[in-house]
Amino acid sequence: MGKMRDRIENAFRDFSAGSFIAGVICTAVIAAACLLLWLYLPFAPRPSRPDSLAALKKVSEAEGIIRRKFIGEIDEPGQTDAMLRGLAEGLDDAYAQYYTKEEYEDMKKEHAGMTKGIGVQIAQDMESGVLVIVYVIEDSPADRAGVCENDRILSVNGEVMAGRTSAEAADIIQSAEGPITLLLQREGEEEPVELEMEKEAVIQRDAVSAAMLVDEVGYIRINTFNKLTSEQFAENYAKLQEMGMKSLIIDLRNNLGGLVTACCDTLEQILPEGPIMYEQDRDGRETHIDCEGGTPIDIPLVLLVNGYTASASEIFTGAVRDYGLATIVGEQTYGKGVEQNTYLLSDGSALKLTTTAYYTPEHDDLNGVGITPDEIVPLTEEDETDTQLERALEILGVDLEETVAGEQNE
Repeated sequence: MGKMRDRIENAFRDFSAGSFIAGVICTAVIAAACLLLWLYLPFAPRPSRPDSLAALKKVSEAEGIIRRKFIGEIDEPGQTDAMLRGLAEGLDDAYAQYYTKEEYEDMKKEHAGMTKGIGVQIAQDMESGVLVIVYVIEDSPADRAGVCENDRILSVNGEVMAGRTSAEAADIIQSAEGPITLLLQREGEEEPVELEMEKEAVIQRDAVSAAMLVDEVGYIRINTFNKLTSEQFAENYAKLQEMGMKSLIIDLRNNLGGLVTACCDTLEQILPEGPIMYEQDRDGRETHIDCEGGTPIDIPLVLLVNGYTASASEIFTGAVRDYGLATIVGEQTYGKGVEQNTYLLSDGSALKLTTTAYYTPEHDDLNGVGITPDEIVPLTEEDETDTQLERALEILGVDLEETVAGEQNE
């Protein structure tokens, strides 16, 4: 009897294990069949979320049509990248962007002070939407070809730039094979200018430059906020102090921003103790970045700004303004009071999107507003001299007429 009972129990165990495996296989087959029915039969609801099954069905339908009907060669990786770009472009976020692995590597190099391409920085005019060249790196391909600041970009390699963002224009330039041809509209000229140039793999751009002007007035231009900015600012600031600097002009014109950390590290060198900025996330949680105040500036300071002083440059301007450290001269700043974070994806590509709003030490919201200078001084192409810089010198006590007369006598 004992042996018979054992045989029966073993048979039940074998039957149970087999039934379990069969059940798993059956469930998988049914699930696969349901998915196929969902994808290929026309009863799915309209897609809502991009990751919904309805959206997957729609993508599969479109992909099937392409494979059956398209007469050209299909670039599958290119299709995937285009879909991800579409996810970013579908957001109500002018600063959202998808980067391929190669583009993300280029972006990291740019933040490290190295750039690839033709050596220009491009901004989008907030009112007209026109793309404008706001900075040309010295001795870059663009500089050698004759590209000038304030040139408006009409087309790149024949591709019209109307309606394009600055990020899209930069992507077109960096991804193009062979030489780059820019069609530019220059202020004061009726006919567009067409210039051709070769790209360079690596272009070195100084984040900060400096000089000693008349009457011991120091001048520091911050071109961008990258990983080199704080160190280069410290070096140039110290050199000017050694040369006997009695007052300082910091030029943030055409500085579109960059790394917030670099901006805060630079401000740490001149602000008193206290908050540099406040940040607020999507849930309303607020944090702040503080300055220890070890070396506050103790000489007169003038800040130069214009319509392309944006983002991190506005953080800088807002902090200096709120602490009453400087007279701000120039034109209304851009008005970008939000920050972006970049998130690395599994294959080395990346997604950048707006995640944080920022506020000045006095909790001013600059987004869409910008900063109004203490003294508004327009600057046009017709001006023979830099009227904004001249006004800054006058504020710092320089007698320009006497200086010009002295130069003529020499």
